[in-house]
Amino acid sequence: MTDDTDLIAQKAARQAVEEIFGVLGVDIHDPAERSKLIADFAYLRKSREGSEEVVRIIRRTAIGIAVSAALWVLWMGVRASFGLKIGF
Repeated sequence: MTDDTDLIAQKAARQAVEEIFGVLGVDIHDPAERSKLIADFAYLRKSREGSEEVVRIIRRTAIGIAVSAALWVLWMGVRASFGLKIGF
């Protein structure tokens, strides 16, 4: 009885997957379509990773600018406390 239940569940799962991909416009029985789908997912992953890298670079740059500005203000304060001319 469990074998029949397993077969029914597998058939239902297979039909559900075929229906979902059919709605998305992908024929999973066509190897060319599957290759295109794999390429699309690879492109999406590269795009996501690229945008995450851009965010990391922007964040590092913003932190670097903030630290540099804080150090400059600190340096100007040290110069002012010793009576050195402040300016360029």
